[in-house]
Amino acid sequence: MKRLGPISNYDEKPSLPYKLALQLNLTIQEMKWTDHPPQILVQRAFLFGITGIVLCALALANSYFHWLIAPMGPLRGVGILLQLIGLSLAVLVIRKRKLDPEITEKAKKMILVLAVSLLFFILSF
Repeated sequence: MKRLGPISNYDEKPSLPYKLALQLNLTIQEMKWTDHPPQILVQRAFLFGITGIVLCALALANSYFHWLIAPMGPLRGVGILLQLIGLSLAVLVIRKRKLDPEITEKAKKMILVLAVSLLFFILSF
């Protein structure tokens, strides 16, 4: 938990929610990625992974069909990065203890799909 304190930059005016939190003597809880429930982590892994797969597929299709004359390297790089983030989130879920077997199976399938798609998109360009 982090205690609310004075603003470090005195030129900046505090916002209304910040003033209210100071008056009510509230604390702010910082949530890390590891603190979230495994269901949310699996869902985020899926979203990151599918977005990365779609971006890499668009870059691959554009390199063959030339719909848009633009460099596809950055798009491909962002897609691979998103797939890696999804893969790491799925591994993070697997490493947690005392999980439902259903969640671990979903995470294992996610790891398999993302690893194969990552390998495919790295080797296809």
